[in-house]
Amino acid sequence: MKKERLTVKNPDGTYRIWMERAGTFRLESQMDSVFAYGDLVNKLGRYEDQDEEKHKK
Repeated sequence: MKKERLTVKNPDGTYRIWMERAGTFRLESQMDSVFAYGDLVNKLGRYEDQDEEKHKK
């Protein structure tokens, strides 16, 4: 069975997500910066890691 995508492509080429698909998600303010944590951020980090590894080869 194909896993449902997290993102949906908009007609202008950008992407959006339904937050109920995003899993856990939280924003935290530290000093003058805001950080995001959770399933969505972890998935993005793994994707970026894969992309970096692909470009190293």
